[in-house]
Amino acid sequence: MKRFVIPLFLLLSTTVVASPCETVGVHALSFHDKAGYNTATPGIYCKTTPGWTAGMLKNSEGRFGAYAGKTFETQSKVFAVTVGGITGYESAVTPLVVPSLLVPNTGLRLSWLSKVPKTKGASALHISYEVKF
Repeated sequence: MKRFVIPLFLLLSTTVVASPCETVGVHALSFHDKAGYNTATPGIYCKTTPGWTAGMLKNSEGRFGAYAGKTFETQSKVFAVTVGGITGYESAVTPLVVPSLLVPNTGLRLSWLSKVPKTKGASALHISYEVKF
């Protein structure tokens, strides 16, 4: 638990100092196109008003991962794409390009996680829940 709480504290404290979180989200579930991956992917993330995004989760391979990037949204904030990097997979930092859809009036965000080319991974539909401040 200590491995999760200490990085979470550092992540959120540095993000909040740089720019307050506009959105806090909770990672929940990932449904993969191949067997052998964990469905439960608990974690948390913060997105600032300019779109800087950082989070951490227990990934679908059962490892701790942390990520950071920039989220670009439509004016309605319904459609978005986050571009950055994530740890916890085969390479030290794996590229991250995640398109997503915020389901109106629910707080649910559906994200598409594409398999990274030339890896053994899988693609997944990911569900998270967001609260805007």
